[in-house]
Amino acid sequence: MKRSLRIATILALAGCVMGGRARADFDRHCEERPLDAAERATAERVVAAFRAALPEAPAGWTVREDTERVSAVACEIAGKAWKPGGKLVPQPVSIHVRRDYLRSAAPPPRASASPAAAEAAPAKAAMAAAGGDPARRKELEARLAELQRSRQDAVRGYQEARRAGDGAAQAAARRRDQEIALAMRPVQEELSKLRRAEAGARATQLEAHTAAAVAHDRAVEENRQDASVSITANLAGLQVRGAEALDSPGADVAIRQSGGVVLLVGPWRFGRGDGAAVATLDDSAPRTRVRTVAVEIAGNAATAEALRGNVRLAGLRPLVGR
Repeated sequence: MKRSLRIATILALAGCVMGGRARADFDRHCEERPLDAAERATAERVVAAFRAALPEAPAGWTVREDTERVSAVACEIAGKAWKPGGKLVPQPVSIHVRRDYLRSAAPPPRASASPAAAEAAPAKAAMAAAGGDPARRKELEARLAELQRSRQDAVRGYQEARRAGDGAAQAAARRRDQEIALAMRPVQEELSKLRRAEAGARATQLEAHTAAAVAHDRAVEENRQDASVSITANLAGLQVRGAEALDSPGADVAIRQSGGVVLLVGPWRFGRGDGAAVATLDDSAPRTRVRTVAVEIAGNAATAEALRGNVRLAGLRPLVGR
Protein backbone atom coordinates (compact mmCIF):
# COMPACT_ATOMS: atom_id res chain seq x y z
CA MET A 1 0.00 0.00 0.00
CA LYS A 2 1.33 3.40 -0.95
CA ARG A 3 2.07 5.72 1.89
CA SER A 4 -0.02 8.92 1.99
CA LEU A 5 1.55 12.16 3.20
CA ARG A 6 1.21 15.91 2.96
CA ILE A 7 3.68 17.76 0.78
CA ALA A 8 4.71 19.92 3.76
CA THR A 9 6.45 16.89 5.28
CA ILE A 10 8.66 16.18 2.28
CA LEU A 11 10.21 19.57 1.58
CA ALA A 12 13.66 18.01 1.31
CA LEU A 13 12.48 15.16 -0.90
CA ALA A 14 10.45 16.67 -3.74
CA GLY A 15 11.24 19.49 -6.12
CA CYS A 16 7.56 20.42 -6.43
CA VAL A 17 7.33 22.16 -3.07
CA MET A 18 8.67 25.69 -3.47
CA GLY A 19 9.23 26.28 -7.17
CA GLY A 20 7.03 28.69 -9.14
CA ARG A 21 3.36 28.15 -8.51
CA ALA A 22 4.01 25.38 -5.98
CA ARG A 23 4.16 27.91 -3.15
CA ALA A 24 0.47 28.55 -3.75
CA ASP A 25 -0.44 24.85 -3.37
CA PHE A 26 2.08 23.95 -0.69
CA ASP A 27 -0.31 21.59 1.09
CA ARG A 28 -1.03 19.23 -1.79
CA HIS A 29 -1.78 15.61 -1.05
CA CYS A 30 1.10 13.34 -2.05
CA GLU A 31 1.93 9.66 -1.89
CA GLU A 32 5.21 7.83 -2.20
CA ARG A 33 5.57 6.04 -5.52
CA PRO A 34 8.00 3.51 -7.03
CA LEU A 35 10.56 4.57 -9.62
CA ASP A 36 10.28 3.27 -13.16
CA ALA A 37 13.23 1.73 -15.01
CA ALA A 38 14.33 5.01 -16.64
CA GLU A 39 14.21 6.84 -13.32
CA ARG A 40 16.23 4.11 -11.61
CA ALA A 41 18.89 4.34 -14.31
CA THR A 42 19.02 8.12 -13.98
CA ALA A 43 19.25 7.85 -10.20
CA GLU A 44 22.18 5.41 -10.42
CA ARG A 45 24.02 7.76 -12.78
CA VAL A 46 23.36 10.83 -10.65
CA VAL A 47 24.27 9.11 -7.37
CA ALA A 48 27.60 8.03 -8.89
CA ALA A 49 28.30 11.61 -10.04
CA PHE A 50 27.33 13.03 -6.66
CA ARG A 51 29.60 10.61 -4.83
CA ALA A 52 32.47 11.53 -7.14
CA ALA A 53 31.88 15.22 -6.39
CA LEU A 54 32.11 14.80 -2.63
CA PRO A 55 35.35 16.24 -1.18
CA GLU A 56 37.86 14.18 0.70
CA ALA A 57 38.33 14.89 4.39
CA PRO A 58 40.31 18.08 5.10
CA ALA A 59 43.52 17.94 7.11
CA GLY A 60 42.74 16.91 10.67
CA TRP A 61 39.46 15.25 9.70
CA THR A 62 38.32 11.79 8.62
CA VAL A 63 35.29 10.57 6.68
CA ARG A 64 32.84 9.09 9.17
CA GLU A 65 30.03 7.89 6.90
CA ASP A 66 28.56 8.12 3.39
CA THR A 67 24.81 7.78 2.89
CA GLU A 68 22.44 8.07 -0.05
CA ARG A 69 18.69 8.27 -0.53
CA VAL A 70 16.51 8.08 -3.62
CA SER A 71 12.75 8.63 -3.36
CA ALA A 72 9.78 9.83 -5.36
CA VAL A 73 6.23 10.99 -4.79
CA ALA A 74 3.08 11.62 -6.78
CA CYS A 75 0.90 14.59 -5.88
CA GLU A 76 -2.62 15.80 -6.59
CA ILE A 77 -3.07 18.09 -9.58
CA ALA A 78 -2.30 21.67 -8.55
CA GLY A 79 -5.41 23.78 -8.04
CA LYS A 80 -7.81 20.82 -8.00
CA ALA A 81 -9.43 19.30 -4.92
CA TRP A 82 -8.25 15.76 -4.35
CA LYS A 83 -10.42 12.86 -3.20
CA PRO A 84 -9.25 9.39 -2.15
CA GLY A 85 -8.56 7.42 -5.31
CA GLY A 86 -8.15 10.61 -7.32
CA LYS A 87 -5.45 11.24 -9.90
CA LEU A 88 -1.92 11.89 -8.66
CA VAL A 89 0.82 13.38 -10.83
CA PRO A 90 4.34 11.90 -10.49
CA GLN A 91 6.92 14.46 -9.33
CA PRO A 92 10.68 14.60 -10.06
CA VAL A 93 12.81 12.05 -8.25
CA SER A 94 14.70 13.25 -5.20
CA ILE A 95 18.33 12.07 -5.21
CA HIS A 96 20.47 12.78 -2.16
CA VAL A 97 23.97 11.80 -1.05
CA ARG A 98 25.74 12.90 2.10
CA ARG A 99 29.21 12.56 3.55
CA ASP A 100 29.81 13.11 7.25
CA TYR A 101 33.22 14.05 8.63
CA LEU A 102 34.68 13.71 12.12
CA ARG A 103 37.54 15.77 13.53
CA SER A 104 40.56 13.51 14.12
CA ALA A 105 43.06 16.10 15.34
CA ALA A 106 42.91 18.93 17.84
CA PRO A 107 41.79 22.26 16.36
CA PRO A 108 44.52 24.84 15.72
CA PRO A 109 45.25 27.15 18.66
CA ARG A 110 43.15 30.28 18.73
CA ALA A 111 44.82 33.62 18.10
CA SER A 112 45.40 35.57 21.31
CA ALA A 113 43.54 38.78 21.97
CA SER A 114 44.99 41.92 20.41
CA PRO A 115 47.20 44.17 22.62
CA ALA A 116 44.55 46.89 22.47
CA ALA A 117 41.90 44.50 23.75
CA ALA A 118 44.24 43.26 26.48
CA GLU A 119 44.89 46.84 27.63
CA ALA A 120 41.19 47.70 27.50
CA ALA A 121 40.14 44.82 29.77
CA PRO A 122 41.71 46.17 33.03
CA ALA A 123 40.38 49.65 32.24
CA LYS A 124 36.86 48.30 31.82
CA ALA A 125 37.13 46.31 35.03
CA ALA A 126 38.29 49.43 36.89
CA MET A 127 35.40 51.40 35.42
CA ALA A 128 32.91 48.79 36.56
CA ALA A 129 34.40 48.72 40.08
CA ALA A 130 34.30 52.53 40.39
CA GLY A 131 30.59 52.65 39.59
CA GLY A 132 29.34 50.42 42.37
CA ASP A 133 28.39 52.06 45.72
CA PRO A 134 24.76 51.10 46.38
CA ALA A 135 24.98 51.99 50.10
CA ARG A 136 26.00 55.58 49.34
CA ARG A 137 23.30 55.87 46.68
CA LYS A 138 20.62 54.74 49.14
CA GLU A 139 21.93 57.19 51.73
CA LEU A 140 21.74 60.06 49.25
CA GLU A 141 18.27 59.04 48.06
CA ALA A 142 17.01 58.99 51.66
CA ARG A 143 18.57 62.42 52.33
CA LEU A 144 17.04 63.86 49.17
CA ALA A 145 13.59 62.47 50.04
CA GLU A 146 13.88 64.07 53.48
CA LEU A 147 14.79 67.46 52.00
CA GLN A 148 11.94 67.23 49.48
CA ARG A 149 9.48 66.61 52.32
CA SER A 150 10.91 69.59 54.22
CA ARG A 151 10.49 71.75 51.14
CA GLN A 152 6.89 70.68 50.78
CA ASP A 153 6.36 71.67 54.44
CA ALA A 154 7.90 75.09 53.70
CA VAL A 155 5.57 75.55 50.72
CA ARG A 156 2.53 74.66 52.84
CA GLY A 157 3.74 77.05 55.56
CA TYR A 158 4.03 79.83 52.99
CA GLN A 159 0.53 79.14 51.65
CA GLU A 160 -0.97 79.16 55.16
CA ALA A 161 0.84 82.42 56.03
CA ARG A 162 -0.39 83.98 52.81
CA ARG A 163 -3.99 83.04 53.57
CA ALA A 164 -3.57 84.50 57.08
CA GLY A 165 -1.98 87.68 55.70
CA ASP A 166 1.14 87.12 57.86
CA GLY A 167 3.95 88.79 55.89
CA ALA A 168 6.72 87.88 58.33
CA ALA A 169 5.75 84.18 58.24
CA GLN A 170 5.67 84.31 54.43
CA ALA A 171 9.20 85.74 54.34
CA ALA A 172 10.43 83.10 56.77
CA ALA A 173 8.86 80.34 54.66
CA ARG A 174 10.53 81.69 51.53
CA ARG A 175 13.92 81.78 53.24
CA ARG A 176 13.41 78.22 54.47
CA ASP A 177 12.53 77.06 50.94
CA GLN A 178 15.69 78.69 49.56
CA GLU A 179 17.85 77.12 52.24
CA ILE A 180 16.44 73.69 51.51
CA ALA A 181 16.92 74.19 47.75
CA LEU A 182 20.58 75.06 48.37
CA ALA A 183 20.98 71.99 50.60
CA MET A 184 19.42 69.76 47.91
CA ARG A 185 21.79 70.85 45.15
CA PRO A 186 24.98 69.01 46.26
CA VAL A 187 22.92 65.94 47.17
CA GLN A 188 21.33 65.91 43.71
CA GLU A 189 24.67 66.46 41.98
CA GLU A 190 26.40 63.66 43.87
CA LEU A 191 23.43 61.34 43.35
CA SER A 192 23.32 62.09 39.61
CA LYS A 193 27.06 61.47 39.32
CA LEU A 194 26.74 58.19 41.19
CA ARG A 195 23.79 57.07 39.04
CA ARG A 196 25.70 57.88 35.86
CA ALA A 197 28.65 55.88 37.14
CA GLU A 198 26.40 52.94 37.97
CA ALA A 199 24.75 53.12 34.53
CA GLY A 200 28.21 53.18 32.93
CA ALA A 201 29.27 50.22 35.03
CA ARG A 202 26.18 48.26 33.98
CA ALA A 203 26.83 49.09 30.33
CA THR A 204 30.46 48.02 30.69
CA GLN A 205 29.41 44.81 32.39
CA LEU A 206 26.84 44.11 29.67
CA GLU A 207 29.46 44.76 27.01
CA ALA A 208 31.85 42.38 28.75
CA HIS A 209 29.15 39.69 29.01
CA THR A 210 28.27 40.13 25.33
CA ALA A 211 31.92 39.90 24.30
CA ALA A 212 32.33 36.78 26.44
CA ALA A 213 29.25 35.19 24.86
CA VAL A 214 30.51 35.96 21.36
CA ALA A 215 33.93 34.56 22.22
CA HIS A 216 32.32 31.43 23.66
CA ASP A 217 30.18 30.89 20.57
CA ARG A 218 33.23 31.39 18.35
CA ALA A 219 35.22 28.88 20.41
CA VAL A 220 32.37 26.35 20.22
CA GLU A 221 32.23 26.79 16.43
CA GLU A 222 36.00 26.48 16.03
CA ASN A 223 36.03 23.36 18.20
CA ARG A 224 33.12 21.75 16.36
CA GLN A 225 33.82 18.07 15.93
CA ASP A 226 31.50 17.33 13.00
CA ALA A 227 31.00 18.51 9.43
CA SER A 228 29.09 17.31 6.40
CA VAL A 229 28.50 17.81 2.68
CA SER A 230 25.09 16.97 1.19
CA ILE A 231 24.21 17.01 -2.52
CA THR A 232 20.56 16.90 -3.58
CA ALA A 233 18.93 16.83 -7.00
CA ASN A 234 15.61 18.42 -7.98
CA LEU A 235 15.07 20.76 -5.06
CA ALA A 236 13.10 23.85 -6.03
CA GLY A 237 13.63 25.75 -2.79
CA LEU A 238 16.11 25.85 0.05
CA GLN A 239 15.78 27.75 3.33
CA VAL A 240 18.85 29.72 4.42
CA ARG A 241 19.76 31.33 7.75
CA GLY A 242 21.59 34.63 8.17
CA ALA A 243 22.66 34.35 4.55
CA GLU A 244 24.83 36.46 2.28
CA ALA A 245 25.70 36.00 -1.36
CA LEU A 246 29.13 34.52 -2.05
CA ASP A 247 31.34 34.37 -5.14
CA SER A 248 32.20 30.75 -5.86
CA PRO A 249 33.46 29.62 -9.31
CA GLY A 250 31.33 26.91 -10.85
CA ALA A 251 28.15 27.68 -8.88
CA ASP A 252 25.21 29.63 -10.30
CA VAL A 253 24.35 30.79 -6.79
CA ALA A 254 26.59 30.56 -3.72
CA ILE A 255 25.49 31.52 -0.23
CA ARG A 256 27.38 31.73 3.04
CA GLN A 257 24.96 31.12 5.88
CA SER A 258 25.00 30.46 9.59
CA GLY A 259 26.77 27.13 10.03
CA GLY A 260 28.08 26.63 6.54
CA VAL A 261 27.85 27.28 2.80
CA VAL A 262 25.34 26.47 0.05
CA LEU A 263 26.35 26.00 -3.62
CA LEU A 264 23.54 25.84 -6.20
CA VAL A 265 23.69 24.74 -9.83
CA GLY A 266 20.77 25.36 -12.18
CA PRO A 267 18.06 28.04 -12.59
CA TRP A 268 18.31 29.32 -9.01
CA ARG A 269 17.79 32.86 -7.76
CA PHE A 270 18.63 34.45 -4.43
CA GLY A 271 18.47 38.08 -3.39
CA ARG A 272 19.97 39.98 -0.51
CA GLY A 273 17.73 39.57 2.52
CA ASP A 274 15.85 36.57 1.11
CA GLY A 275 15.18 33.73 3.49
CA ALA A 276 15.25 31.12 0.75
CA ALA A 277 16.84 30.37 -2.58
CA VAL A 278 14.28 29.30 -5.18
CA ALA A 279 14.44 27.77 -8.65
CA THR A 280 11.98 27.99 -11.53
CA LEU A 281 11.39 24.48 -12.80
CA ASP A 282 9.96 23.34 -16.12
CA ASP A 283 7.03 21.11 -15.18
CA SER A 284 6.85 19.78 -18.73
CA ALA A 285 10.41 18.39 -18.63
CA PRO A 286 10.85 14.60 -18.47
CA ARG A 287 10.98 13.24 -14.93
CA THR A 288 14.36 11.70 -15.67
CA ARG A 289 15.87 15.15 -16.22
CA VAL A 290 17.93 16.66 -13.38
CA ARG A 291 16.54 20.16 -12.87
CA THR A 292 18.66 21.52 -10.04
CA VAL A 293 21.58 20.51 -7.86
CA ALA A 294 22.07 21.84 -4.32
CA VAL A 295 25.25 21.35 -2.32
CA GLU A 296 24.95 22.05 1.43
CA ILE A 297 28.16 22.26 3.46
CA ALA A 298 27.85 22.27 7.25
CA GLY A 299 30.68 22.93 9.66
CA ASN A 300 32.71 25.69 11.26
CA ALA A 301 33.84 28.52 9.01
CA ALA A 302 37.35 27.22 8.33
CA THR A 303 36.22 23.65 7.66
CA ALA A 304 33.31 24.76 5.46
CA GLU A 305 35.71 26.84 3.37
CA ALA A 306 38.13 23.93 3.05
CA LEU A 307 35.31 21.61 1.94
CA ARG A 308 33.87 24.21 -0.44
CA GLY A 309 37.15 24.46 -2.29
CA ASN A 310 37.18 20.70 -2.88
CA VAL A 311 33.61 20.07 -4.03
CA ARG A 312 33.91 18.95 -7.65
CA LEU A 313 31.30 21.25 -9.16
CA ALA A 314 32.64 20.59 -12.65
CA GLY A 315 31.21 17.10 -12.42
CA LEU A 316 27.80 18.33 -11.28
CA ARG A 317 27.08 21.00 -13.88
CA PRO A 318 26.74 18.59 -16.83
CA LEU A 319 24.00 16.75 -14.93
CA VAL A 320 21.56 19.70 -14.98
CA GLY A 321 19.20 19.50 -17.92
CA ARG A 322 20.04 15.87 -18.63
